[in-house]
Amino acid sequence: MKKGMIITNNPKFKDLHEKNLVVEYHDISAQQLLLLVRDYVHKNHIVLTHPLHSSLKPNETPYRSVVISNQAGSKVDFESVQLIESAITTYDKFLNDKQVELREEYILKDYQTIDYDLIIKAME
Repeated sequence: MKKGMIITNNPKFKDLHEKNLVVEYHDISAQQLLLLVRDYVHKNHIVLTHPLHSSLKPNETPYRSVVISNQAGSKVDFESVQLIESAITTYDKFLNDKQVELREEYILKDYQTIDYDLIIKAME
């Protein structure tokens, strides 16, 4: 598995013990998570997975995980800045269109699994 740091609000990652990955779990909204990733990018980290992975619309799932570089670089990666800023803009647009109400626990677990599987597969 590739090296990286997973920034996530998906509780399914709490139990991941992969030596090449650092997991930073935050009990925050998906929107707040994207803003946190942007903060890391401004501190010279590189985005390694697309912040809006999958065909799920951003307002359909409360879980978001993004893999960034473990170490900060020596300068800001402008491609990462554009990627995260575009993701935030898109996410905000979908939230303004329609906020999906909270779901049953078993549906939330399905969304956790989708997010988890997409990130793990991307890191292989």
